[in-house]
Amino acid sequence: MKYNILDFIACPSCKHFPLKLHETKICEEDAISSFDPPYKCERYCGYRGEKITNVVAATICKECYSKTIEDGILFCKNCNTSYQIKCGIAKLITDVLKSEDELQYLKSRKNPVKTEGIDKKTKRKIEIEEDFILKAKKTEMDVRNRPMNGEVVENLSSKKHQFMKQIEFKAVDECLDIRKDDLVLDAGCGYGVHTLPISQRCKYVIATDFAFNTLKIFKTLSNNEFSTVYLTSYETFPEAKICLIQADICHLPFRKDFQFSKVLSTQVISHIPLDEKINAMGEIYNYLRKNGIFVLTVGNDFLFWRLLRILKLRNAPKKKLSGDDGYFYKFKKSEFKNILMMSGFSVKEIYGIQIFGYMSTDKNQPFLNFLERKIQHTIFSTSLGNLLLAKGTK
Repeated sequence: MKYNILDFIACPSCKHFPLKLHETKICEEDAISSFDPPYKCERYCGYRGEKITNVVAATICKECYSKTIEDGILFCKNCNTSYQIKCGIAKLITDVLKSEDELQYLKSRKNPVKTEGIDKKTKRKIEIEEDFILKAKKTEMDVRNRPMNGEVVENLSSKKHQFMKQIEFKAVDECLDIRKDDLVLDAGCGYGVHTLPISQRCKYVIATDFAFNTLKIFKTLSNNEFSTVYLTSYETFPEAKICLIQADICHLPFRKDFQFSKVLSTQVISHIPLDEKINAMGEIYNYLRKNGIFVLTVGNDFLFWRLLRILKLRNAPKKKLSGDDGYFYKFKKSEFKNILMMSGFSVKEIYGIQIFGYMSTDKNQPFLNFLERKIQHTIFSTSLGNLLLAKGTK
């Protein structure tokens, strides 16, 4: 990660800004002779460790961008919470979601900031979530952390998966209307199938995900010349263009006045317990600029699944929580629209996608792609699509 992350991240527990950086392991390259930073710091220079009160000299930015932070500790002096930086990824999740090993590691490090003078009454306690919500989140994190790099590459390389993802990517990309000056948040980026191609056309992308192992695989995939019909990887991971952060979408780790022009979240909200969905949508609303665009996809409780439940057949639950599959919830269109409107979004459109994708074979994909384009945006798509896609604005 680059030092510029310190200009926009905040403590996910109490939203204190800025966080202090300590015990760093830095990788250095030669300073770049001619360079225009994709993201220019606005309020805090992490490299110098001080607030920006005047124009930062271009030479400082060149020197800063020649360095990459691989390991370290981020510390919030307001609530005395520490966060680990590992493999160049900031792990900005609350203590209740951290593993025992991570908590022990952070505990073994001496408090890097002097706390004398901080009024204890002003320190906020970390909000302890309900038992079911916490169980659902930890189960989902465990499931997402299991796949190994080889399994992911094999899955992403399959023609059926690429066909399904291509349908979703095209629909999301059409709604987002990415432009070269956009600051984009990919909330729940997974392995970067949306992040990588979008980053090649916008100014800067901040990609968050719940699972640390997923983000590590994301970084390695971008270095393996992995490509699909809609995705072409970089030769090396573009630290200057993409910032990876382990974060809970319900408690985003950004300073209060930081805002994005575009936000996408694909197949994430379905994996969040109902009470927390409102928190997640509220967080995204707060960090979206006025007139900014929010595009998301969720699992659709479409006609086929409803019929299976009516017939009392298996494998057709509306929601589920298990150690094997994690938590998921399938939405009806009315539920999906209501949760967006309750969060303050103006809903522009909702329609179904991946209508016939799950039936695809190598031979029938062109025909199914043709049918997909014809049925999308019609009243039938929400009854047939595997996913629901919504476009909202603030």
